[in-house]
Amino acid sequence: MKRKLDKKHEHECGCGCGDNKEIYGEMEDECCDECCDECCDEQEIILLVDEDDNEHPFEIIFVVELDDKAYAVLNSLEEEDITVIMEMVGEDEDLELHPIEDEEELNRVIEYVNQELGLDEDEE
Repeated sequence: MKRKLDKKHEHECGCGCGDNKEIYGEMEDECCDECCDECCDEQEIILLVDEDDNEHPFEIIFVVELDDKAYAVLNSLEEEDITVIMEMVGEDEDLELHPIEDEEELNRVIEYVNQELGLDEDEE
């Protein structure tokens, strides 16, 4: 599965503080302290397409950087307990999510994410 990211964080309240801010690295807008709480609670929904062309909605929980690469950690909006980690490839309008093909790379990213979240092996 791969999916192009919509990098604009649009605020429906019209405050304009999210215009042209990229969703990359830190997942919160710098302006959130100044704008309404409703803006900050919006979800960035990503549709991942499976082999049978079925779309599955996910939300970006956070982005991690490891070994000069960026990875998006996504949670399923359809089923509980489904988390997906995908590599972020490209920049700006060409930013896409790609599956991590290399098992060693995937294991390094999972281990890093678990360390960052303070999870031990029983909680993975």
